[in-house]
Amino acid sequence: YFGFMGAVLFENVTSLSFSLSFMCSQILDVAGAASLGSSALALSGLLAWLYLLWFLLGFSRTGHLVVMIWTILSNDMVQFACLTSVFLMGFSLAFFVSTTAPMDRGPAVFFSQLFECFHMMTSGFDKDSHEQVDAFW
Repeated sequence: YFGFMGAVLFENVTSLSFSLSFMCSQILDVAGAASLGSSALALSGLLAWLYLLWFLLGFSRTGHLVVMIWTILSNDMVQFACLTSVFLMGFSLAFFVSTTAPMDRGPAVFFSQLFECFHMMTSGFDKDSHEQVDAFW
């Protein structure tokens, strides 16, 4: 099933992922892990919409748009994510070094700073909370 390329591979991957995530959500719901089951069900909903794209490939009005979206997601977004992650790590490290006392530095604090930089990057910057933080210098 996975030895093919193109639309056949896309259909096989999305249908298998959708089916497995839906079955996993049902099993987790029966097992009593409702929060994990809801998360798996949300993932299966997203995969169902991706699976719908495979059916839209067959129409002349939507087929080329699906191919364009797939090209953007598989090529351009991967390159953008790699470039953004380099800048995110660089700024996180700079903020970590300049705002954290040497005795308080560690992996957990760095990952917390990395999350804060990601949050700032996605329009979650709260100026008032950052003005109250005491820098060690």
